[in-house]
Parts: sequence; structure tokens; C-alpha cells
Amino acid sequence: MISTILLVEDEPLIREAFALRLSERGYVVQTARSGEEGLALLRTAPPDILVLDMVMPGLSGLDLLKEVRAADLE
Repeated sequence: MISTILLVEDEPLIREAFALRLSERGYVVQTARSGEEGLALLRTAPPDILVLDMVMPGLSGLDLLKEVRAADLE
């Protein structure tokens, strides 16, 4: 079974590099540029795995994780 990963990272080069490496290893990778975008994707297409940048402007990775737990999106 192929796992879907949601990668939330505000730095484009890091986001693209991680997404490329993960997809090369057979994962289906969705990306988000911000915590807010990641939260919207979580609600519409929940992934199997969530990879978060902890320090982002706006909704940080830690705040996004709190939102996920509060909304029971696990």
C-alpha cells in the first residue's frame, strides 16, 4: 500500500527537495506552503503521514498540530 504524505513547508527549495526525495521512494506527496494551506488540505484529503515545518509565519507547525488534535483530524 502506498502511503500519502502531506508536507507542510514554507521554504520552496526545502519543500521541493523533500517532495522529490519522498516521491522517488514511492510515496504520494501533497505539499502546502503554509500551515493554513496544510490545514485546508488535511480537511479535504487526509494523508497517512504528516510532515511539518515547526517554524513558519502565520500558523506554525506546532499550532497546526494542535488544530489537528483539537479537530480530531488524526
